[in-house]
Amino acid sequence: MESRESRQLQTVQQQLTPLSMTSSEVWMQKCAAGDRLQEMSTEVLFKGLPRALNQIGVITGLKVESSPEFARAFAQEVSIFLYNHYGILTLDEIVLAFRLNASGEYGDIISHYGQNLTIEHIGRVLVQYKQRRAKLAVKIQNQEKLPEAPRPTSSAIDEEARQFANEYYRKYLTGEMTEITISYAHLVYNDLDRFGVLNLDKEKKIGYYKEALLFRKKELGLPAATKDERKAINKLVQSYLEKQVPVAEKELVRNYARRLALLDYFKALKGKDIKKIFEDERIHEGTPTNEAGRQETGKGEAKKNSTSQQEEAAN
Repeated sequence: MESRESRQLQTVQQQLTPLSMTSSEVWMQKCAAGDRLQEMSTEVLFKGLPRALNQIGVITGLKVESSPEFARAFAQEVSIFLYNHYGILTLDEIVLAFRLNASGEYGDIISHYGQNLTIEHIGRVLVQYKQRRAKLAVKIQNQEKLPEAPRPTSSAIDEEARQFANEYYRKYLTGEMTEITISYAHLVYNDLDRFGVLNLDKEKKIGYYKEALLFRKKELGLPAATKDERKAINKLVQSYLEKQVPVAEKELVRNYARRLALLDYFKALKGKDIKKIFEDERIHEGTPTNEAGRQETGKGEAKKNSTSQQEEAAN
């Protein structure tokens, strides 16, 4: 039922007599034309979700707690919640649901008493949106439809990645970077690395990895908010001591390293007064230099640790 409903909303209507639709229904149909959450890869979903959460925050006045750890955990829990319960929706529809609520489209406005955005509030708004969505699907189900639009080409995907990188860099220049924005810096790094923009050799990657590892170990030494959090941190610290670090933790450190490299690259571009990474066919290349790469390393480290770090940084 839900899959058929999505197809109905995603299909362009071609009629001699246009279907009578309200402005809200037109927006619902347009927003439903994108990729559904259940069709997205984890990387694409994590790239788009923080932007959607920021838009929801602007609409509602609610915020996500500013702690980096909480922001990451909240984004992860929201993505799991949306994927499992609202996978037929698009990210544009998630945001639209809150716009419709703010304008009273569901009748009484669904209020939230508190300062922070919660998953419960997101769910209450989306329940109402799905009901409106189902009614619209029924309204248009007997209309003549064109085939679904083709999937974007690889060149279109690359162009979207370039635009996203330019927008991310613009936020860096204007000071609009938030903790949520910073949390997916590694995704921008991955795109720029794929395009061959960063020019990082193995030695520089190792330097960034060492710097990220040092940062992560300091982070694990910070006071925990709860007993459960402290217990989890102690378990991670023990895994480092026993050299049995979980795969997810290793990937987190690598993402920290990618973030450091990206910010250094941005700093280099800003120093040259460059406003865009991609301008037409030109790419502004740079070779970021990290503190760890500039400093003399290895004097106090065992060779086996150095070898292990080289393998992690190279991955």
